[in-house]
Amino acid sequence: MSFSTDRPRTSLPLLSLLVLLIMAGSLEAQSRIVNGTFDSNLGGWVTAGDVEWSPVNASGTNSGSALIRSDGPIGLGFLYQIVPVQPGQRFRFEASVRVDGETQALVILAFCATNNCIEGDAEEEPVATEAFSFSQGVGFQKRSTLTTVPAGATIAVPFLLPTIQFSGNIYYDDIILASGDDPIVVVTTSPDALVQTVAGGATTTYTLQNIGMASTQITLSQDGDFFQQSPSAFTLEPGAAQVVTVTALPASPGLREGRLIPQGNGVPAGLAIPIRVLTSEPPGGPVEAAPATNRVDLSSDAGDPAAGSVRFTNSGTGTLRGTVVSDVDWIIPQSDTVVIPPGGTADVSFAIDPSQRTDGGSLGSETGTLTLVFLNGGGGAKSIGPRSNHGATSSASVAVAHTVTPATAAAAIPSLPPGEIALFMPGVSHVVGSVGTFLSDVTLTSLGGLGGLPGANLFFRPLGNGSPATSTNIPAIPLNRPLQFSDIALGVFRNGTSVGTLQLRSSDVDRISASATVLNSSNSAGTYGTSIPVFRSDRSTGAGESIFLTGMLSDDTNHTNLYFQETAGGTVEITSAFLAANGDVLSSRTDTLTAFAATQIGRVAPEGALAARITVAPGSTGRIVSYATPVDRASGDTWAVVDWGKQYNYLPNVPVVIPVAGSLRGANNTHFRTDLAVSNSGTTASSGRLRYYSRTGEVVDRTLNLAAGESRIISDVLVTLFNVTGDAVGYLEYTPSSGSAVMTSRTYTTVSGAAATFGAAVPTLPMSAALGMGGLRRFGGIDDASLATTQAGRPATFRTNLGLVEVSGQPATVRVTLYFSPSPRSAVRGVVTGTFNLAANRFMQINGVTRALLGAGRDTNYGDLRNMQLDVEVVGGAGRVMTFTSTIDNGTGDSILRVD
Repeated sequence: MSFSTDRPRTSLPLLSLLVLLIMAGSLEAQSRIVNGTFDSNLGGWVTAGDVEWSPVNASGTNSGSALIRSDGPIGLGFLYQIVPVQPGQRFRFEASVRVDGETQALVILAFCATNNCIEGDAEEEPVATEAFSFSQGVGFQKRSTLTTVPAGATIAVPFLLPTIQFSGNIYYDDIILASGDDPIVVVTTSPDALVQTVAGGATTTYTLQNIGMASTQITLSQDGDFFQQSPSAFTLEPGAAQVVTVTALPASPGLREGRLIPQGNGVPAGLAIPIRVLTSEPPGGPVEAAPATNRVDLSSDAGDPAAGSVRFTNSGTGTLRGTVVSDVDWIIPQSDTVVIPPGGTADVSFAIDPSQRTDGGSLGSETGTLTLVFLNGGGGAKSIGPRSNHGATSSASVAVAHTVTPATAAAAIPSLPPGEIALFMPGVSHVVGSVGTFLSDVTLTSLGGLGGLPGANLFFRPLGNGSPATSTNIPAIPLNRPLQFSDIALGVFRNGTSVGTLQLRSSDVDRISASATVLNSSNSAGTYGTSIPVFRSDRSTGAGESIFLTGMLSDDTNHTNLYFQETAGGTVEITSAFLAANGDVLSSRTDTLTAFAATQIGRVAPEGALAARITVAPGSTGRIVSYATPVDRASGDTWAVVDWGKQYNYLPNVPVVIPVAGSLRGANNTHFRTDLAVSNSGTTASSGRLRYYSRTGEVVDRTLNLAAGESRIISDVLVTLFNVTGDAVGYLEYTPSSGSAVMTSRTYTTVSGAAATFGAAVPTLPMSAALGMGGLRRFGGIDDASLATTQAGRPATFRTNLGLVEVSGQPATVRVTLYFSPSPRSAVRGVVTGTFNLAANRFMQINGVTRALLGAGRDTNYGDLRNMQLDVEVVGGAGRVMTFTSTIDNGTGDSILRVD
């Protein structure tokens, strides 16, 4: 299905908009699948392996299901059938699945050009695929996707199969492929709590959108007589959205709870939106509240509830009286009034019902927001968003992340099988430091397709030789739905005291994209932190080889930590030499690591050190990866210094690109700039051309000459080296003419009036990393907040910019595809596609990527969008494109840059 929106308020060309939606719901149209209800047998299905008919069924409307028994590591039973289709047809594909035991079930819908895709010997790939994954739960779980047959497809093939690890029973039922021409109504923005004086009149809004293909008539009813809704009835055309205003009526003091109940064709059965109205006398003085932390993380086993609390402090002189609201159904806030005296604190409690999550409580994490709304006593209106008009009210928000955890066990890390590649993320942690609690989030994104969804084994091991490891298994990573693990060290591996390493093992490692971050959750203004480099074992450093790190800092405001990780299962001796600007060795040290061990060395660089040469001793049987993390002591922010040549497997004498460098003002009073660190890692002089390409097409060249061993850091490089004025952003290209130069950079911000910096490392990439025709780069776990959230500076919420850089001197056409959940209150997924034309050597930054793709209605129709997947693909032209995302905390301005 498709619907159109207004073009984005940008000069970027948005040529197409396609929305496909995944949601739970019933089907009224006839299924195209033969015997999808498995009435009495498996007729109509091609079966293989241990598949049988079972009388167990998903509902009372049919008599059975298909049972696949998955016994041990080779459970290969599966079913499929072939359904003729035509391009442009719209269908809803639905499945109900019950999983009993330690296994995971898959339902894949493949659109193919011919039967060779399924049955032939030819290596024909599907034209497109959709997929569901089902984890162990209580009873049958239902998934559904509304999809359009793509061009070139003649058949649709539903596959029912388990993962190939562990054991259990899987029951498949109600496999339906039927007409998708009907309305679908979802709640895309939720109402805020209302706080008012006895005079009443406080207002908020919520938004209903029809994401289906037929119009529908909506009427609004309600549970509660203390508020009104307007309009009370309306028509929703396909793709249209309606903003509904809720107005509180005059009332005596007290807290009242009700429900907003939309009704009509396409409205999910039982949909009821909670609403709270607190009527209170105004406080006797100003009131201001802040949470003790910007984020709360909770975890529980599959099917189990959880509970938590947030401590708020009132720094005003009046007594705070407020109420709490959540933007998701699975966070259930306390039902009584929150009262905090001047200078006092209060713990606000909440419960977690995982079954109400949009994924039904499947493995992994979801995030919502808990907001305390209160009369501020200041006499002015401080709106908490364009959907609110509370008069003299304020709010304080905190992010709440909940993780459904996989089973874990103590385990020895096995040797790497020949040919297998392991991924290492050293620095994953949950630890309390001098400036707060640091925790790590990990996102796994599937690059799989018809061949099944990739799975992985994860090992967490605290730093130090001989430390015990804990393991868990991820049976499958869902397609187009990134799998997030918030606060993975504590939430999954139950380790809340150690920095460690996360190691990922998979025979499908090339079909998995992994990203990791370390964040400080203790600053009420928001998070700050950095990406953790994801290292490959096949690009590690062995006996007699060296790693070169440039951009280390040790002075009055900064210090540097250093990480080592053994990657091959052997023993390694490491010598680290710390180098001054002229190449002199200021100090050195030797460390030894045993099999798969890691270590962190704090404040390792002596004063004046800018670089380090790390050498593996001859005779070592192991291999290592290493990186450094400078720390700004004023902010506590860190960033990664990496030997990018090792990371991306290129030599120090090849042309390289730093895909973003800038000096410009940003949102929320931020000022971004770029520092460049460069070192001559060789024994002879080096020289090369450093070229700046601006986003407006200007080109400026400078020559960099470095003596043997010399290092330098060029602060605010666009201003001090290239003499740019005003706001400027673009990319840097270095072409060596002699010698060996290595580079790292950091783009960061300061906030007016403060010396503290917040920012991110920017990788130095070889030209070979650019995407050519048909090349794809996939980013998982992307967040992009609404304009209201961004302008309010809400902590632990994020806006995301997308960068596109043409580096070969030829034009290119880029297709950007976004997989997202438009509604935080329903299991709905959307896909939106935009096409952008890049001129030769042009830098394009798409600020607020969802706004560019969804158009002018983005902030009216949708709220904060979380855990999205972003695909960047070159679909035209001879150019080559580098791409990156920059995700910025709306509270602190700290950014995390990814090139995945």
